[in-house]
Amino acid sequence: MKKITLLALLFAVLLNSSAFSQNLVGKSFAGVAIGSWYGLGFSASYEKIFKDIQDLGIVGGGVEVGYATRKYDYGYWGGGEYGWKYTYVPVFAFLSFHYKLNNPKLDPYARAGFGYVYVKASDYGTYSGTWGSASASYVSFAGQAGIRYQVSPKMWVRAAAGTPWVASIGIDAEL
Repeated sequence: MKKITLLALLFAVLLNSSAFSQNLVGKSFAGVAIGSWYGLGFSASYEKIFKDIQDLGIVGGGVEVGYATRKYDYGYWGGGEYGWKYTYVPVFAFLSFHYKLNNPKLDPYARAGFGYVYVKASDYGTYSGTWGSASASYVSFAGQAGIRYQVSPKMWVRAAAGTPWVASIGIDAEL
């Protein structure tokens, strides 16, 4: 409960800032992240900031591509292990909204997107039967809330929560 209260207080303070020192319009960012989504995964992203909305925030857009895998071990059969391995490859396009703050090192944002998730399932192990493989790819919406912190003139660290990654941390380079 303390963590939720602290997080809510942090966002309330950040969103109530009235002045704006961030000058991100026209800048591009490329980043990598590690996150949790059907197992441990990673992603690469690109974002371009393209519009300043007076007194509200700035708007950008970009793409994110990821990879995650998860293995379900069902035990032993005939002296060896067997199970299923699932692979997920999400590809999303998104629009982002960056809230205006008076702290140029902080960049809270929200993203909404639409994309495609490639999913493949395959069996592994020493089971003598043939289970085969399957796929169940799908189209999906995505949404994230996150914050970036500037650690050097061209480098930012970030943390986000939402989908396609439940929680992720990463680093973005300003191009």
